[in-house]
Amino acid sequence: MRNEKCFFGNLLTSAGAPQLQKYGRSAVARLEPDFPEKAALLRPKLVAFEEEEGLTGSAEVSKQGHVASADDQLKAFKKYIKIAEGAIRYAAGEGWKKAELYCDFFPYGLTEYTLVNKTSMSDLAERLRLGAVKHAVKLPVELAERLQAIKSNWDTAFTQQESGKEHVQEKKIVTGAARTAFEKALLTAMHEVAALYPGDVKACTRYFELRLLKAYSRSEADPIAAPAPAAPAAAQA
Repeated sequence: MRNEKCFFGNLLTSAGAPQLQKYGRSAVARLEPDFPEKAALLRPKLVAFEEEEGLTGSAEVSKQGHVASADDQLKAFKKYIKIAEGAIRYAAGEGWKKAELYCDFFPYGLTEYTLVNKTSMSDLAERLRLGAVKHAVKLPVELAERLQAIKSNWDTAFTQQESGKEHVQEKKIVTGAARTAFEKALLTAMHEVAALYPGDVKACTRYFELRLLKAYSRSEADPIAAPAPAAPAAAQA
């Protein structure tokens, strides 16, 4: 029966990670004043769950940092290559369009560089590196050094980004241990508190607000920070 599943089953499994996080944080905060031992048992499991799901601030910043590093380099490259093209054209001198110096860098013109993406970036960067090495004497020192460094800088940023993605995928495959432990700890706390207030829905929802398990709009008030009410005398006895 449906009611049996709700009562004896795990009603937390269908909740999204952000919703379970909100629900868990709320429960820990509300239990702390009256049931500090339960809050103490839940807190480390909540932290482990957040780390597993990448919900901690440091994990998110790290993940975004790897992506931003490669993406930002791509944007900066598209701007810089236009400046570099002008300098290379000047170094090639009169008849630059057919000059070996220019053609080694831009055999198909500037267009392919302005349309560069993550797939083509490595090959184009390697061409620039080889050209800068070959024509180092004819190019300004700063330009030659920068063109040679583009390849290694890009490879490093791109590798970090891809390894970050792989790490996330690997975690998704093996993920669940921390969440399962947190769910069981939460369910245990819920049943233990419910046993103190048999049939008293209002008393139990002081500590466990199930509506937090559902997605809600940002315009709704966040009840997580709400102060926990004082425990009834029966609970403190």
